[in-house]
Amino acid sequence: MIPHFTADEIEERRPIWVALSDLYLDTDSRLSYAYIARTLAVSRFTIEELHVILNEEIAPVLEHNLLQVAGEWAGFDETWLVDRILARQGKKRRVWRMVNMHDEWQCIAQLTSILRALPAAAQSARAQAWHALIMLFVDKQPTCRPSTAFTLEELESFFRNDLWPLLIEGSRKLARRNTMYHPNEQEIEANWLAFAATIR
Repeated sequence: MIPHFTADEIEERRPIWVALSDLYLDTDSRLSYAYIARTLAVSRFTIEELHVILNEEIAPVLEHNLLQVAGEWAGFDETWLVDRILARQGKKRRVWRMVNMHDEWQCIAQLTSILRALPAAAQSARAQAWHALIMLFVDKQPTCRPSTAFTLEELESFFRNDLWPLLIEGSRKLARRNTMYHPNEQEIEANWLAFAATIR
């Protein structure tokens, strides 16, 4: 059964619920990866516990949004979201999913783990750098500002070591489906070179 949460547990989960809800918006969820990972990283929950929260508390409430012709894309109302989650307290857990979030979760979990290995003071800056760099995988001609908190070498490491292994396969698939909208691997590399040129 879904447990009944105390007031403190609700407040502790609230930012996690809000962050994870972005995965179910009718838009490119990669745009929220850095924000989600940063939110999860500062929580007390383990990666496994966070995965349970995604599957048992968020997914049953929101996955229908991705099955609609035109679902919500701008963001779910926080009060509505919390109320919908709490309405499921005491009900049976649903173990099957209509929407497969495996790939998205693997990216979020890995980024969260990277942040948790950093000093607390460094986590926010790293997440901000990721947010700018993720745009290189998302847009054909991204307009993103480089982070002045890091050197070019550091940013390239974040691009190639943190993000590339997690995002490139999904980016290739998207590019094959819609070459007009999604950048292919060569275009992502070109995006990086253009981004790096603004830092030199």
